[in-house]
Amino acid sequence: MRLGGGVSTLRRYLQARLIDEMHLAISPVLRGSGEHLLHGLDLRALGYELARLVASANATHLVVEKKRWYDSSHLAANGCGEGLSFSDSADHASTR
Repeated sequence: MRLGGGVSTLRRYLQARLIDEMHLAISPVLRGSGEHLLHGLDLRALGYELARLVASANATHLVVEKKRWYDSSHLAANGCGEGLSFSDSADHASTR
């Protein structure tokens, strides 16, 4: 699904953690002032991480994805995840 709208719309969706993947194409063109997409947003604290970065002569492409957190107690309570190991869950809990 594509999300349309201006910067304020995208910021609201990011803050609500409703975006699973965002592709940003950054081109070295100065267009004056305007709204800042990421100003004041802590994407890591919101659960996002840089998944891919591709640079070319015309643009830099960034793909930002929402981290997938799997709580083993929630999975077990729902009969899922039996036999799976979540050895790094303690590391993830400290960065949420």
